[in-house]
Amino acid sequence: MKRKDCFFRNMILLLFLCFYLALFGISALTQEFSARIKITQPDGTYHFDYFVKNHLYRLEGKDSSEEPMIIIANRQDESYLGLHPIMKFYKEFTREEMFLFNPIIGWEMITKGYEEEKAGGETIAGFECEKYIYTQQGTNSAIEAWYSPELKQRVKVIIPLINSEQGIFELLNIQVGVQDEEKFQVPADYERITSPAEQMQEEENSSISPTSSIRLIEEESPVGRTLNSGSVMQVRVIPSLEKNLMIENLSDQDASITITPFRSGESIANQTVEKTISPKGKTKPSFSNSLKIDRIEIKINQGIVKATVLQESFFTDEIERNEYYLFENSGQGLFFGEDKQVKLTMIGDSETSGISQCEVTFFKGEYEDPIKKLEISLQKGEERNWDFQPGEVKTMDMTTGSSNAGVKVILEQWVPKK
Repeated sequence: MKRKDCFFRNMILLLFLCFYLALFGISALTQEFSARIKITQPDGTYHFDYFVKNHLYRLEGKDSSEEPMIIIANRQDESYLGLHPIMKFYKEFTREEMFLFNPIIGWEMITKGYEEEKAGGETIAGFECEKYIYTQQGTNSAIEAWYSPELKQRVKVIIPLINSEQGIFELLNIQVGVQDEEKFQVPADYERITSPAEQMQEEENSSISPTSSIRLIEEESPVGRTLNSGSVMQVRVIPSLEKNLMIENLSDQDASITITPFRSGESIANQTVEKTISPKGKTKPSFSNSLKIDRIEIKINQGIVKATVLQESFFTDEIERNEYYLFENSGQGLFFGEDKQVKLTMIGDSETSGISQCEVTFFKGEYEDPIKKLEISLQKGEERNWDFQPGEVKTMDMTTGSSNAGVKVILEQWVPKK
């Protein structure tokens, strides 16, 4: 399973690759060729093999664990496949799931509002090319692109980045010729794995089945899960912290839940919460630190819900602790005390691909003056830690995409002793 997980670690790098491929948008490709893609950016240089056959293309490269990965795209029916050639499995992506990785979608979004101007011609990689300049109102920078009419493909793009740096995309070793059909097909011995949307549908179907059984899930705060009828999630918590829960009904029917807190193995009967949540509604139970709860049980009697369990310190605690959980398409901003030392921990917790991806930006001011922007990719259970001295960072912002999400976040702050 770890090899399956590693396959999806490279999606952040593919985002950068397909950002550039998006600038190579092709509306009616009738050419067949192969090439070596070279992407040069401030943090390094990356290479991929690129194969084009009419409306199909194939990308081959390695993920961050140096394992091979392949993407096959069909421009006509907008189908997208990710293949792992060692483990021999593949995964289908919808248009929405592949939003950040699809060259056509990316092209439509990235060039919106840009003006195109022809700027002569040059020979690039042995092909006669037309040069174009892309500009946008309100910006002083311009994108340069060289287009080959013979290939019906741009063979070089230069994109200005911040701090006078550049991102450069190039096609090298271009070989025009008929491409093998098998390169654009899934081998017969590959196993198909389900997408997050399909897994959700399977869970929903299971929840209404009369033969569905109880599903026990054991976790540790902070945690977020999608649970259906018959599911019981038991979450280990720290007795000295305040507990905050949020239960959201995802279905169009009423959801029924029972929340039971435990202390030293015994349920606290007078603190048990039983709720019926209306369609698309939410409830936010909480438990005081004075109860010394060490475990919380959430039972779904009926419906499908999204459940989150978080903790925070009491206002008199020496170390201020706050927990967060990022689902797909979510974000969170954090403030750091100017006089406080900070420890930030992020933990991968994806339940679908096994890889969690998040974009993180640290700011010197209140979401102003960015210090560093990072693309984080974590295997399930893998930690990433940051330590900051007082005043070093004031705010940060975290966002996840439409897939490969699920991130535990723990923020601890304290006033250092003089």
